[in-house]
Amino acid sequence: ATVFVTAAANIDDPVKDIGLAVASFIEAVEETEDVWLLVAGSGTTRHPGHARVRFLGGLGEQEMSALLSRADYLLVTSLAENQPLLISEAQSHGVCIIVRDSTGLSEQTLIDPHALRFTTGEELAGLFQKVKNTPLTEKRRRAVSRSAWRRFNPQMIAQQYLELYSDQLAQ
Repeated sequence: ATVFVTAAANIDDPVKDIGLAVASFIEAVEETEDVWLLVAGSGTTRHPGHARVRFLGGLGEQEMSALLSRADYLLVTSLAENQPLLISEAQSHGVCIIVRDSTGLSEQTLIDPHALRFTTGEELAGLFQKVKNTPLTEKRRRAVSRSAWRRFNPQMIAQQYLELYSDQLAQ
């Protein structure tokens, strides 16, 4: 099975545009295919129904971590983002990302050369078509996870802060 995950604190928030994820998935996927879209977040499920779309409701930290460990792709359809921590968390689990080509999201694709970007619903439906039968291999997961760890390693970030502040104090 290929598992796509999308999430928002409020799945009804128009800026998060979860409806685009659901509509594009439904356009691209047959109900009988072994592919899933799992939607995490509070809100109503006013989005169209489909046999392969599951609305999970709001999840806690451990539940979200468990969900990401089963996912192949994290889908971020937001119209305006800086750098959501969910992307870094997903990549630390070895999950590839599919992001709307907006604000700070494109830079996250540097971690994973297999990450995908889209600008329209039609492009997103095409990406679903392209990857729906390609669950991630363990080798690819490890590569994404290692790359994310190198880029976001807490010790490295702490050291960079220390160097920055030490330079500032020395001036």
